[in-house]
Amino acid sequence: MRLYPNLTRLLMPIAGVWLRYRARREPAWGFGLEERFGRAQPASDAPVWIHAASMGEVNSAVVLVQAIRQRWPQRALRLTAFTATGCARWNELVADLPGVTVAPLPLDHPAWVARALAAVSPSMLIIVETEIWPNFLHAAHQRHIPVVMVSARISERSVRGWERWLGRRTLELALAPIAHVGAQTAADEERFRRLGAIHTAVDGSLKWDAVPALPHAEKIRAIEAALQGRRCWLAASTHEGEEIVVLNAHRRLQRQFPGLCLLLAPRHPPRASAVSDLCLEQGFAVARRSREETLGPSDIWLIDTLGELTEFFSVAEAVFMGGSLVPVGGHNLLEPAASRTPILTGPHSENAAAVAEALEQAGGLIRVGDASEIIAQVQHLLDDPRAAADLTNRAAAVLEAGKGALPRALKAIAAQLADRGRP
Repeated sequence: MRLYPNLTRLLMPIAGVWLRYRARREPAWGFGLEERFGRAQPASDAPVWIHAASMGEVNSAVVLVQAIRQRWPQRALRLTAFTATGCARWNELVADLPGVTVAPLPLDHPAWVARALAAVSPSMLIIVETEIWPNFLHAAHQRHIPVVMVSARISERSVRGWERWLGRRTLELALAPIAHVGAQTAADEERFRRLGAIHTAVDGSLKWDAVPALPHAEKIRAIEAALQGRRCWLAASTHEGEEIVVLNAHRRLQRQFPGLCLLLAPRHPPRASAVSDLCLEQGFAVARRSREETLGPSDIWLIDTLGELTEFFSVAEAVFMGGSLVPVGGHNLLEPAASRTPILTGPHSENAAAVAEALEQAGGLIRVGDASEIIAQVQHLLDDPRAAADLTNRAAAVLEAGKGALPRALKAIAAQLADRGRP
């Protein structure tokens, strides 16, 4: 495992310059900036370190954090994410709990991750879903810090990418010592074993166990008041290339449903200005949520804020989940299922393949491939409340049946804590 550490020694300082530049342009990336270089605050209580890559992983990890605090209330927790939105979500959800610190993950430079682990000295490391940082994992192994992966997933495309860029030997050295890889599906387990993981099991996805945040009743009333009785549908977590498809569909739908409002929530709020410009170019009136602009006669309500989708799921009569018409791999389908909102998604659902398959087989999900299919399906759902209710009931049943990953994750975590003599 020499090539990868040497490459990161050369490349990570460049990444550090980029991060400092980005932090000047986007203040959210300035949070804990020195932590990116391993300058972590020393910890004296051997915290459990839980890492989730970004906002979606953080959302599914919250149920695990809550369960650990309930079972081991005296244990300190260190929560990290790689993205600025992930750190912001941690801070929003659990940073006010006593004994919990939130920080960004150090960049995968050998010296920086070693410095962070030496300062924090965690009792164990828990990785939620998929983050393979070889230097970080290797440094943990060297310090005899047990590593557990929960709700672990990896696509076939990612496997090929890791093998191409890192090589089989580097991956084996990083993954073989991991104490437990709790894969979401049998296919995920097989892929992890191909990459070199040894201690694996099929434990399922934490997303099934996550108790969705209850919608804020007062906020829902304010949203409904702003809509002034207008019907609406939602396009959530959209990416570049999807908004134009959604706008074309909305134009046609407005002919059949005069006054229909589109709630448009780009996956990355910094894209909001570009998305707003696109809407205006297409002839739509736009109100931006972040600016508290009055909806009035606007065709589009641009949801360029974080942490409010639960409320907008609650008021929408149908939702198209983005990242699925373009090859991003889709996003969390369980949140709208829990909100009992009829779900449409595109052909790309690799990031939540098992969830999408289960929902589709049960009739709790509608696949669409272009604007014409979105138009037809949204029209059907708006015209037929019974069909919409049947879709949401089927999705809710799938959601309930999928639970069970959380107790299996806790069992794996307890085994490692017991091995270290600190139950």
